[in-house]
Amino acid sequence: MEYVRILSKMNKAMTIPEIAEAVQTSIPTVTAIITDLLENNWIVVEGKRETGRGRNPAIYSVNTEQFYAIGLIIGLKKAQMVIISIKQSEVYKKSISDFNLENTKVCLNQIVDFISACIKEFEVSISKILGLGIGITGRVNVHTGETFNYFNFMDVPFKQYLETRLKMPVYVENDTRITGFTECEFGKGKGSNNLILINLDRGLGLSMVVNGKLLLGNSGFAGEFGHMKFGTKERLCICGKKGCLGTEVSGYALQLDFEEALSKGCQSLLVTEDQAEEISFFDILEGANNGDLTSIDLIQAQGLKLGEALGSILNLLNPKDVIIGGSFVVVNDLLLDSVKMGLKKTCLPMVIKECRIMLSELSANVYCRGAASLIFKSHDFI
Repeated sequence: MEYVRILSKMNKAMTIPEIAEAVQTSIPTVTAIITDLLENNWIVVEGKRETGRGRNPAIYSVNTEQFYAIGLIIGLKKAQMVIISIKQSEVYKKSISDFNLENTKVCLNQIVDFISACIKEFEVSISKILGLGIGITGRVNVHTGETFNYFNFMDVPFKQYLETRLKMPVYVENDTRITGFTECEFGKGKGSNNLILINLDRGLGLSMVVNGKLLLGNSGFAGEFGHMKFGTKERLCICGKKGCLGTEVSGYALQLDFEEALSKGCQSLLVTEDQAEEISFFDILEGANNGDLTSIDLIQAQGLKLGEALGSILNLLNPKDVIIGGSFVVVNDLLLDSVKMGLKKTCLPMVIKECRIMLSELSANVYCRGAASLIFKSHDFI
């Protein structure tokens, strides 16, 4: 596998002498191994290297039809899966319609049946699939594969259960850390060794890349930004405590803010007061983009609070980049300008001076590719 690993990571076809130099092995030894890899169909002859002198040597690359990985993102209302090749190109995609994430055996079986059906439909041998990478909302212990908010009723960790059912390696991670990893692989975070990714969606999450490595924490819980005590409204959080930032900066919080604003007499183009419960945070984001003043004010207030809280994190970690992703990116500068204003209130000038604050440009669909890429990363193929 070492030769496959080298060819994959080099991301280009190589001659036998180039491979020999990379692995520090003699050309005859490499030639014998390359012959064996060709016979097993793990690598292919991609063509000839034009040298301009003598016989042009063959160049070899990984056979993309021999190595695949599956990525699955499990959200509250949607589950989407992709299969990618070793070159990280998407070769299959499908999602579950009418999905609701629940901590039940029925929901668990729905997910397993969905994965199995997709693999069957893709029509590839299970031996060619290196594994399944999963991003799921809620707390996850990446070291053990346990999920604590969903599918926590079994005698074995979620990871172990899936490996037994699907007959393949499984890597389970929190969805926000998947977004951070994806941003580093495919987005604006590529090449950044010190990065903070804010996932501002229905909830509030954070993932950190420190010295080039995704920070997991002792139990895999690093990044619980939404539970830091920056809140002032004394709203009760799902964790049972008050003052959590996520109760005031998130899609769920935006809906509460909207209801409170209407109850205080604020006007909105979206709805009348007696219809407030029907408005989702997606509607409010759209309303802001359409000029609804109440929606704009609420989003800017959340952006300011997020920036103020984020300033303390920047002072602590001094990252090179901060990327904000999630559904809130659709309001663009309405959010970004407010966050930057909040940062100015709490962040040290020398820290913020060389830190780039950006909005993610990745679509939610790309995160499935990120989950699948974790499998190739675990094999050191990327």
